[in-house]
Amino acid sequence: MRWIVFLSTCLNFGAYASPVNITCTTSPFTTSFVIFTKGTDTTIRIIHHNGVESMPLASRNVTPNDLPKLQKKAEALRGLGAQYDIHLDSSNCTIDKQKLIDCHGNIDLKIAGHSLTWVSLDSAKTNSISPLYTGTRQQTEMNLYFTMDGEDYDFSQSYDSATCIDTSLTSKN
Repeated sequence: MRWIVFLSTCLNFGAYASPVNITCTTSPFTTSFVIFTKGTDTTIRIIHHNGVESMPLASRNVTPNDLPKLQKKAEALRGLGAQYDIHLDSSNCTIDKQKLIDCHGNIDLKIAGHSLTWVSLDSAKTNSISPLYTGTRQQTEMNLYFTMDGEDYDFSQSYDSATCIDTSLTSKN
C-alpha cells in the first residue's frame, strides 16, 4: 500500500503542497501578482499600480459583442480597489518543479463590502519565437478566477518569465 501512495505522489509530476512565494511584475508596472504563504494561510495579492481603470479584463480576443459584458465586469471589479488580498488555506495550493501554481478552494472573505466565496489561481508557461527578439521568449500567465457576490469573474496577466520571482529564495531581513 505504501508503494501505491509513493507512486501516486511521483506521478503527480512533481506538484506538491508547499509554501507558495512568487511575485510577478511587469516593466513598467501595470498589474502585479504577489503570492505568499505564512503558516497555513496563502495570500494572493493583486496590485493594479495604475489604478482600477488600467486593470486587465480579458486575455483573449475581444469582439464588439463582448463590450457590454466587459463593461459590467469592469464595474464589478472596480469595487475591489487598486490593491486587495485574497486568502485561502495553504493546503489548497500546490507548486511544481517549474514553479507553476495551482491554488483553489472555497473561501469566506469580504473585500470592500463584496463577498468572495470561491477562488482559483493557476499559472502557465508558454514559449514563443518572433523576429522581434532573438531566441525563445518564455511567458508566464497568471489566471485568477473567483466568485464574488454570487457571480463568477476572471482575469489574466502575462509576464516575461524572468519577472516572476520565487521570493522564498530572497533573504528575510
